[in-house]
Amino acid sequence: MHQLYFVRHGEDWAHITKQYSFKKADYSLTPIGIIQAIQTAKYLSNKNIGNLFCSPLRRASQTARIIGAALRLPIVKLDAFREINVGVLDGCVRRPEYQRLHHHTIEKWAGGSPEARFPEGENCIELFERMKQGILKVVSNRTDKASVIVCHSGILTATIGLFCPNIDAELLAMQPCHNCSITNLIIELQDGVIKGSMLFWSSQNHLGMIASRNISGN
Repeated sequence: MHQLYFVRHGEDWAHITKQYSFKKADYSLTPIGIIQAIQTAKYLSNKNIGNLFCSPLRRASQTARIIGAALRLPIVKLDAFREINVGVLDGCVRRPEYQRLHHHTIEKWAGGSPEARFPEGENCIELFERMKQGILKVVSNRTDKASVIVCHSGILTATIGLFCPNIDAELLAMQPCHNCSITNLIIELQDGVIKGSMLFWSSQNHLGMIASRNISGN
């Protein structure tokens, strides 16, 4: 078994500008996002963490650097944990017509059509596969210590139920994955297949009031 702490990155400027961000809108953390990352690092400091991975996007890698400095751990960046490739929406401000396209695709995935694709982007099958490959790399370095993965709300929300049969889909809908929230999983490999069990989803209990602001985004 391997314990994983998935951390959504702290608030970044793409949330303020309300842009979709796969590669083009690659911004740093806001001052609130930095506080969120510091508070998250404090929470993780006594959790027997031995490995730290992150998406290469700036908001995730900056969050990981703050955690890594507190835990005295090096960071491994993996492209597998990058946010959903939204194709033509990448870098666009969230205008109503773009939001309709985005929500329509996500709703198709949730409705049992994982082959639905963002125009010039990826579908849920491809997203799940790269997330799976990322997790396999994490657990291949198996130790008796837990691992932290700093990534994004979209990829985590879209794929987590495919790894964990004990997840209630309504829970994910009712409790969005907020900035610097933590999701805790126990992972087992059974004949190369990832079997996950969720201990908790999108916890914000470690965040103080000043860092509790959350803006929807990726």
